[in-house]
Amino acid sequence: MNGRIVPVAAVAAVASLLVACSGAADTVRDPETTASPTTPPPDDTTTTPSVPSSHGAVTAAPGCGKSGEKVILRLGWTDDKRVPECVRPDDFEVTFGGKLATVLRTGTNNDGYCTVEAFIPKGAGSGGVKVKVARDVFETTSQFEVPCH
Repeated sequence: MNGRIVPVAAVAAVASLLVACSGAADTVRDPETTASPTTPPPDDTTTTPSVPSSHGAVTAAPGCGKSGEKVILRLGWTDDKRVPECVRPDDFEVTFGGKLATVLRTGTNNDGYCTVEAFIPKGAGSGGVKVKVARDVFETTSQFEVPCH
């Protein structure tokens, strides 16, 4: 008798799953879950306008350089206690003294913090380094010297 109960229970579970799923086709789904893989993701600023940006600190190594040199930027915690995902370099916008830099690569350190490698842009002057990713903004607390003094 136990041998027949298992298949009946399995059939009942599948039937209830089919009933539950059949009504799901009539419901409106979140556009994020119905987008095809070829559809680009929506712009973050248009999908979450009510979410305020978060700020955090970034440290640069070395602390100075000249145009064309590579700098490693370590992003800290945001003010709402998060560390950004560090997956796609195209998601990051880096500026040196207000000049847009080229991001070479991104990655996560052994300590879990995000690291961004960027080149100091031509024409950059001394000033702050700013990293934007999604709704987060990270800024140096000290001035980045271009060139080194």
